[in-house]
Amino acid sequence: MMNLNSPIDEIRNIGKTKAARLARLGIKTISDLLFCFPRSYEDRTLVFTIEDLDELEWLVPVFVRGRAATGVMSVNLPGGRSMQKARIVDDEGSVLNAIWFNQNYMCHTFKAGVEYIFYGTPEKVGQKWQMTAPQFERVDTYTESIMPIYSLTAGVTNKMMRQAVRECAPVISEVRETLPEKILRKYKLCGIRFALKNIHFPLDFKAYEKARHRLVFEELLMLQLSLRNMRDRFASKKCKALDSTMGLTEFVEALPFKLTLAQQRVMQEIMDDLKGKRPMSRLLQGDVGCGKTILAAIAMFIARTSCASSVMMAPTEILAEQHFDTISRLFDGLCEVVLVKGGLRAKEKRELTEKLSDGRVRIIIGTHAVLEDYVEISHLGLVITDEQHRFGVNQREKLTEKGNSPHFLVMSATPIPRTLAMIVYGDLDISIIDELPPNRKPVQTHCVNEDYRLRINEFMRRQIEEGRQIYIVCPLIEESEKTDLRAATELAKHLQDDALADFRVALLHGRIKAKEKAEIMEKFALGEIDALVSTTVIEVGIDVPNASVMVIENAERFGLSQLHQLRGRVGRGDSKSYCIMFNQSKNKIAVERMKIMKQTSNGFEVAQRDLELRGAGDFFGTRQHGIPQLKIANLYEDLHIWGECMNAADVIIRGGLDEDIVNPFVAKTL
Repeated sequence: MMNLNSPIDEIRNIGKTKAARLARLGIKTISDLLFCFPRSYEDRTLVFTIEDLDELEWLVPVFVRGRAATGVMSVNLPGGRSMQKARIVDDEGSVLNAIWFNQNYMCHTFKAGVEYIFYGTPEKVGQKWQMTAPQFERVDTYTESIMPIYSLTAGVTNKMMRQAVRECAPVISEVRETLPEKILRKYKLCGIRFALKNIHFPLDFKAYEKARHRLVFEELLMLQLSLRNMRDRFASKKCKALDSTMGLTEFVEALPFKLTLAQQRVMQEIMDDLKGKRPMSRLLQGDVGCGKTILAAIAMFIARTSCASSVMMAPTEILAEQHFDTISRLFDGLCEVVLVKGGLRAKEKRELTEKLSDGRVRIIIGTHAVLEDYVEISHLGLVITDEQHRFGVNQREKLTEKGNSPHFLVMSATPIPRTLAMIVYGDLDISIIDELPPNRKPVQTHCVNEDYRLRINEFMRRQIEEGRQIYIVCPLIEESEKTDLRAATELAKHLQDDALADFRVALLHGRIKAKEKAEIMEKFALGEIDALVSTTVIEVGIDVPNASVMVIENAERFGLSQLHQLRGRVGRGDSKSYCIMFNQSKNKIAVERMKIMKQTSNGFEVAQRDLELRGAGDFFGTRQHGIPQLKIANLYEDLHIWGECMNAADVIIRGGLDEDIVNPFVAKTL
């Protein structure tokens, strides 16, 4: 008899092989399956005639009813390929052509005179509608329902998922209610069993909405309780106050530029935190090039004069080395700065350990290598992480354990609207630098198609002849048979052999060894490379003021925030700078992205528009380890529920919890 803890292979037709595939989705038990929610739905209750298609512009798949006027006819195409085609009509005489490629078996599975329901995206070709590779089903076997669509992996189909959920549906009766009764009543939430049944196979859309609202509410409530617990744990700690400002005025005045008003405001917020007995826990947000690193350096200066060590951790060696160079210049003549990265020899590790443990070095810059056990830091008082969205809470806590409750500063150049930042980084106070230095020049942004290729090549040549440097970014490393995207390797070779044959072209991507990557970037920074063809490894952390052009191949493959980050690599010097995006797609969202990029250079506005276009999704990069992963809630679309969850968390914390009716995570969290 199956129960919630039964292994998934106890379900009928799920053997060891299918169970192994489902395990890749995190599904190992019946409970895992029931709590693996659909990502979308097919509304099989809404079926159109072919004539109906003329009323709207279709950008999404739909169900269309029609009678096969002919069987499937196969036509040979050049290159050994073939096309299968059938003519579909409705009672009004409207025509829809259904076509498939290289599927000769279709000639035997499709019959003239039979009515079918077709599922696909219609497009107008001439005066007739056409569907390419539609799914189809005979009308007499078609079931009108709301069908779930799941996230899949190789060897797992939606049909398999649906059948598996149906098989174990009786086990839903064993699921215990996970929310207190007073919360269910106060916020008019349905029970967990109703929610699970109707999130997988809704009776109707009203039942689906009730089910989803309940599950989203619970998920956001868990997140709220988790973040509060983290904040309370951190607030209960006591730390060394870093309150020495000796020499700070001279240090700031010696900077090569004057701080903006926004930088001055945030500097004061950081200084106020460092003076306290409670550890600073602050998120510093700012657009590309707004001057966050300088504020980090000021905080490190205060830590040093307060007889404490500070460490700054970056997600990549390139970014760590960039920070090391910047911080070393700022502290030249004041103190030694060390760089900690992977691949150090035993002798280098011993020397580094001695310097850090006896307090000779107070400022440490590094990658994840600073988390290694051999890195023992004397009197650690300040921890700084850059590009925090690439780290997790657990990594953050491991770094703080190297000191006695050190102050913590999180930096991110990925702009997040304040409301969302308060959720995702709910355990942190927030500072925002909303002003760019006055010397930053606006980057002219253009969107072009392949017709402009020769003109852009000539433009790049002129820029290099004038002494400037160029980035060319591709979404892929090598050409794939499944796509015609321009790959970095192929494009670099073409430019070196043809369009930029007289200039120095280099290739940079994630598969290149760290040492070689660092050498390439150093040469580019020194002006020994004219054009750098790269994947998005240059998205953050590269500061080459002489680079004046950013060319982005297949720009439709990038998200808005990523495009903005790439654009931020240029416009850092005195020269007029350009961002040129090649876009071949006519997809509505892709076109809108290009339009937004041309309209604004404000990172926070770009981020807001990005969220409006695609929701939270993968907006925040890697998940924040240590807080519950969201399976169903959308941080952008479900913001209206967040306020209710904050109130519910207050009720739970004030009133206490009966652990018999609350799920284990909540009990553990509190």
